[in-house]
Amino acid sequence: MICFTTHNFFLFKRQEVWFYNGDNLTPAGYCTFAYTLEKDIPKNALIEWTSCIDLNKSIDQLYHAISSTFRLHINKAIRSGINAHINFTPSVKDCKRISNEVKTFAKLKGFAFNKHRLFSLQRSGNLCFSKANIEPTTIVTHVYLHDNKRIILLHTYHNLKFEDHKMRSCANKLLHWFDIQEFKKRGFEIFDWGGINAELLPGITRFKLAFGGSSEKCYSYINIVPSLQLFVKLYKHFRK
Repeated sequence: MICFTTHNFFLFKRQEVWFYNGDNLTPAGYCTFAYTLEKDIPKNALIEWTSCIDLNKSIDQLYHAISSTFRLHINKAIRSGINAHINFTPSVKDCKRISNEVKTFAKLKGFAFNKHRLFSLQRSGNLCFSKANIEPTTIVTHVYLHDNKRIILLHTYHNLKFEDHKMRSCANKLLHWFDIQEFKKRGFEIFDWGGINAELLPGITRFKLAFGGSSEKCYSYINIVPSLQLFVKLYKHFRK
């Protein structure tokens, strides 16, 4: 389980709780529960599905669980000289760069990005990122959050100036395989792909499942104490 604070004002404290398992929590006025694994959840919770890879399997089992086409692309990326790197202790400077890059990419692709989450995770030591390069050019970057056992993909984005789309695709697959191996070496037990949805995101879902994970049901919801509900409405209004 991961619990961290993204906003801490005089009357308003916002916490995010990932992989909640029923453990005791320090009370906060506004709590967002993401991918909770507990069964005792509110009726209005959002039901979600994610794909998870069991990192207790051997490297050989993990590799051969990947689709044969993707394995060909991974080997092509290796032969092309693409290198992969991972950073489990990103600095504030690293986070500022990543934040700017993801913000630009998110605006173009139309998805939400929370920079407060990124910096909160950096402070708590629960953030890591990896990248695939053809020196000196970074092609693809992955951003993750993690606790002691589980690591989840938050964002994937690519260099918008890198125009070789086939090579970028190979680099992305190689980087995912590199990440899986690194996570296993570091003792993580579960690699969580961060959500799948066959109806809304069929292409992304097929991509994630091609790495051999199994589907898992999880839930997300928000708890707000009554005394803060009006404050939260006003905060969201002025954030628009």
